[in-house]
Amino acid sequence: MKKLGRELNKLAQGAAEGKDKEMVLKMRRAMQVQTMFQEAIESIYGNRAPYVLEHINAVYVMGDPKTLHLYVNDASFRTDLINQQFLIQLYFKDHFGEEIVSFKTYPSRFSMKERHPYQALTGDNGRSQERPPRVPLSREEFDAAVLESRSIENPDVRKAFLAASLSSREREKREQGENRL
Repeated sequence: MKKLGRELNKLAQGAAEGKDKEMVLKMRRAMQVQTMFQEAIESIYGNRAPYVLEHINAVYVMGDPKTLHLYVNDASFRTDLINQQFLIQLYFKDHFGEEIVSFKTYPSRFSMKERHPYQALTGDNGRSQERPPRVPLSREEFDAAVLESRSIENPDVRKAFLAASLSSREREKREQGENRL
């Protein structure tokens, strides 16, 4: 994972300059933290992980020493995550080399409740189903998405467009791979 992190940072640094570069680096770090947290939860909770992830509204690793900040929209899941904090911290250290010194959870309030970084797909019966596997983009594919977004002046719109473009490219790549089988 350390090598992946270095490669993602190199990719982001080569993809943009100035304000765009800073935005891309922050976005890549946020995606990296979300992915690491998801892996830790899946490892700890097994087949119950989607139910836990549905109640997570935001995940941040900030500060020095590093602190994991979680925003959770349900008190019972928040309590359970607090009880599992040692395992989550251990997973981050053992698998990603991220030494999390403290662990903080917060109740989601106001617009924070609208965020769902791990929103599971739902079927006709309304129950959660597993997400399709993520398909990593090549450096060229990522750079193309960044170049497309550069013409958008509003930074919030540009960031949203870039996220949507990356997601769309991953989905198309996954579907192409499924069609080959």
